[in-house]
Amino acid sequence: AAPKGWPLIGSITSEFGGRWFRRRWEFHTGIDLACPLRTPIRATEEGKVTFTGWQSGYGWTVEIQHSLGFSTLFAHLSRSLVSVGDIVKAGDIVALTGLSGNTTGSHLHYEIRTNGIPVNPLKYIKMR
Repeated sequence: AAPKGWPLIGSITSEFGGRWFRRRWEFHTGIDLACPLRTPIRATEEGKVTFTGWQSGYGWTVEIQHSLGFSTLFAHLSRSLVSVGDIVKAGDIVALTGLSGNTTGSHLHYEIRTNGIPVNPLKYIKMR
């Protein structure tokens, strides 16, 4: 039931955990994957789209609820290709990368949460 694999192919530019960002210390709740603007983003597990829209800091965002309390969040998008209520399968294209929200360049901010709490996505990416 856990999300597995890469949502896109890109270089990791910021890992999960504490980091300096714009001259202050913060906890980074996901990983950032650098990639060209409008790169397709794939769902990493089957689930139901629970949010598409603007979130402060994240910019244009898609959230997907999976089974057993897992959810994924894709942020800084240029465009969502799904709607709230859609059922997606692993591998379905759900959005395109962008520059929206608090960002310094084109990339995907990717989060995995268990029961609403962010966990390190790298553990799950390497499962597939």
